[in-house]
Amino acid sequence: MTIRTATLHDIPQIQVVRNAVTENTLSDPGLVTDQDCAEFITERGKGWVCEIDHQIVGFAIVDLRENNITAFNTRAEQFYRKAGWTEVGTHGTKEIKFEMTYEDWTKAT
Repeated sequence: MTIRTATLHDIPQIQVVRNAVTENTLSDPGLVTDQDCAEFITERGKGWVCEIDHQIVGFAIVDLRENNITAFNTRAEQFYRKAGWTEVGTHGTKEIKFEMTYEDWTKAT
């Protein structure tokens, strides 16, 4: 398993992961375009991908303007709960919104 900085070349595989999750699915996958993804990893923040055998299986993107993190993997909901994130509501019809305060983050690290 390799974790590395995301590049523009990774966007197609990032979108595959984003649309392949079965937990906490996006209510409308078309809301996040390739252009949006490019903006987030090059202008608004930074992204990382997790690869296994040169295949992206997960990613995280930090948005420094809105101070949030977007992360997807094949077990996203389970990952967030185990990592100490708190469910705070929903977005759309299928997306669960998780948050972690700075105070909770510093306790977890």
